[in-house]
Amino acid sequence: MSAMSTERTRTVTWADPRVLLDAFAGKPGLELLQGIVAGTLPRRRSARP
Repeated sequence: MSAMSTERTRTVTWADPRVLLDAFAGKPGLELLQGIVAGTLPRRRSARP
């Protein structure tokens, strides 16, 4: 039998939440949601497949 490697790596990427905060400032929530659906604003990390 060969020894199995115990080394593991994980790569994590995300969008800066500051983009959403800046985009939301002074705008109704509906515009924010429409921007997310349209793809002009990033989705929340937990919403990504």
